[in-house]
Amino acid sequence: MSRFFGFILLTALSLSACTPSAGGTSVYGAFDISDSSVITVYPGNTYYFYDIWPAYILGVDNLESIVEAAFNAPIGQSYPARVKGDFSASSNDLNAGWNLKFQAAQGIQTLAKRETVPRGTRIYWRETVKLLFALNVPSDATTGKYKIDVQVRSDNGADVNFPVTVIIAGEGN
Repeated sequence: MSRFFGFILLTALSLSACTPSAGGTSVYGAFDISDSSVITVYPGNTYYFYDIWPAYILGVDNLESIVEAAFNAPIGQSYPARVKGDFSASSNDLNAGWNLKFQAAQGIQTLAKRETVPRGTRIYWRETVKLLFALNVPSDATTGKYKIDVQVRSDNGADVNFPVTVIIAGEGN
């Protein structure tokens, strides 16, 4: 019986280690706002969100390295790429105590088309950049809906603006 109890306890402990964190509270579980720019958060935490933009809009024209595996990959296959350059983020309409910070940029090269040409194979890419942000919501933030206009600037001078609606959830939500 004690062996069986030990097995149950060990199984329960190992499964509890797999419990996911609340949405958006880590860079690995960041909110994707590419389709919907609404995030629901609770006061007193830092939340992460990302948006994906075509590289040319951000002035990025030099994503690094095209992998050799792409010559045999299926159309639609994506590969990470390093983004050369830097970005910054700001917002003029943040409430007191709120903080918005740019975290990282990751290039994404997606195989769009492949064709055979006289001297080999030509690969066409769709290049995008995933921009990751952190939003610190103070513990005294009141429940409600807030609109934040995020401004992103690349070091080459390209600017993009996009809205994010932040819903502060109450205790019972």
